[in-house]
Amino acid sequence: MAEIRSCPRCGVPDYITSEHLWLNNGVIVQKRDERARLAFIDCENLDPLFSNLEDIIGMPIERIIINASRRGTSIYYNRIMPQDAKEMLNMGELDPIPVMNTAFEMIRTTGYGSGEIIELNDEWRSSDFVLTMSFIEPCSVPIVCGVVGAGVQVILGLESSITYRELSPRLYELAVYKGENPPELSERLRWSEYRHSDGNTELERCPGCGGPLALSDFKWDMDRGVIESQSTGRHMALLSPQMIDAIFDDLEYELGEAVPKAIVEAQKRFVMTGFYSVDEVSDVASFREMLAIRGLGELRDMDISRKKLHVKLDRAALHPLVVGLVQGYYELATGIESAAEWEISDEGDLEVNITPV
Repeated sequence: MAEIRSCPRCGVPDYITSEHLWLNNGVIVQKRDERARLAFIDCENLDPLFSNLEDIIGMPIERIIINASRRGTSIYYNRIMPQDAKEMLNMGELDPIPVMNTAFEMIRTTGYGSGEIIELNDEWRSSDFVLTMSFIEPCSVPIVCGVVGAGVQVILGLESSITYRELSPRLYELAVYKGENPPELSERLRWSEYRHSDGNTELERCPGCGGPLALSDFKWDMDRGVIESQSTGRHMALLSPQMIDAIFDDLEYELGEAVPKAIVEAQKRFVMTGFYSVDEVSDVASFREMLAIRGLGELRDMDISRKKLHVKLDRAALHPLVVGLVQGYYELATGIESAAEWEISDEGDLEVNITPV
């Protein structure tokens, strides 16, 4: 496992601050391609969120999540991989294992967990079986399966199907086989590109690396591929909102217009378990910084009382998750059952109103 260099002042890996930009408007982007947005989010709620969705909807959704994650991540890999490397891989002139290991190093740094190839089948070009790998502490099991499938698709040029089994708590073995994915899935993929507009949220910067100083509140454990909040112990990850949006889009396409409300309800249920603290929204300035560090948008307005909670978030990302988060905060703070209404502008600004039922 390669050593990952970090800033001596704040402890954040060089890859994070050299390849990503925290802008002045609550947005995180890739430095090499500023059209690609990211979000630094709590990921321990993702699999419970998906489980809550299954309970609400009444049917399994794991295959939908894996396929959407694979397609969304494939776009990212295709953008960052040099064309000559793709051609050399396709012609068999480049060993794919170091390339795949580099991809796994990258996702380890961004909090997806730690993956390692156990076996790459020497006959993968002609055999159905491609590879097996181990994965510890994945940020989300189906999302990681999709990420691995995207690596196989872009690096090996193969469409794939993936199975997994849990060997021990938080340790999984993934098996990758050749497979076919319906072409209509790619045809309906929505991939919105970020267009910059200035804001007024300036984050304090680390004098060593220039990244947000607030990132020093998190611990990067690279042996495990885990980013943890030192104050709450939460597992964090730097994920693509477009990938998560692709999952939500597929769920809505397959299951109907009730899905966004189900996502909000599932997120609210998770917030109500006590994983979050109402102290995080008691102060407007702190809540604005928390949202900006996570790349979820720029808080323009917040008004909270027992009678309502109103939030306006410019350039918002992951809209239904944010709505569920806000509604959960309201119910935790007041103990009152509520209803949520929200509007999304053409520019992606989000306005949320939470009121007692």
